[in-house]
Amino acid sequence: MLFTAKHAIASLLVSAMSCAALSDASVAVSDQSAALVAAPVIPATTLSVTGSGSVSLPSDCATITVSIQKDGKTAIDAQRAASKITQDVFQILSSLKATRVSTNSVSISANYNYNDSPATITGFSAQTTISFQTSKDGAGPAVDACISRGISSLQSITFSANPSKYSYAVNKAASRAVKDALNQANVAAKPLKLCVSAIKSIDLNQQSQSQYYQPRMYMAAAAEAAPAGTTVQAGDVTATASASVVFELGTKCL
Repeated sequence: MLFTAKHAIASLLVSAMSCAALSDASVAVSDQSAALVAAPVIPATTLSVTGSGSVSLPSDCATITVSIQKDGKTAIDAQRAASKITQDVFQILSSLKATRVSTNSVSISANYNYNDSPATITGFSAQTTISFQTSKDGAGPAVDACISRGISSLQSITFSANPSKYSYAVNKAASRAVKDALNQANVAAKPLKLCVSAIKSIDLNQQSQSQYYQPRMYMAAAAEAAPAGTTVQAGDVTATASASVVFELGTKCL
């Protein structure tokens, strides 16, 4: 009986010590968990920057828009007169190997004498607008040819580059825009002893071709009096792009 009692007492002491140890461990884990929960979450520092880039390249072709306007006592008379000149313009453009020849618009409107009360119709005007493309060097001769066939006005000339060349240039401009944004971000972060550590998002905006020449509107009859042909100087086309980038700043640089 004595041996059994001693062992029972020892067993109770071991159990008590084990419970105490477990209790201390639980308290320690609880303290650590509380510390983890209580630790503040510091958000990453971000910076939004917009960079820009551009690439210039020579223009290759010209898109020309001309208009024909003819008057007549009736709408049919006006339209027939305008159609005759339109057919002549189409023929000369075909001989010049012009491309993308198309009729942009056709309209007929009445002309009024507003001195009468009520206003009276004095005739009709028919107008046709045509656009076509030539090489940049062929723009002047094409305009002269259209004038010789009786167009009423030259509305616009738009210069553009070969699509594949422009696509390459605009992609290069986009690359320059991203690099510009990265440089700006690093310059801004340097005083804070930080640098760009990651890229959160990139939004690219690539511009379409924009080289444009707007000639002064003039009547063909006045242009025919000029001894020299139409001279057009084609400029360069500029491919532009912008990049809106959100950077994450830190101490480990890209």
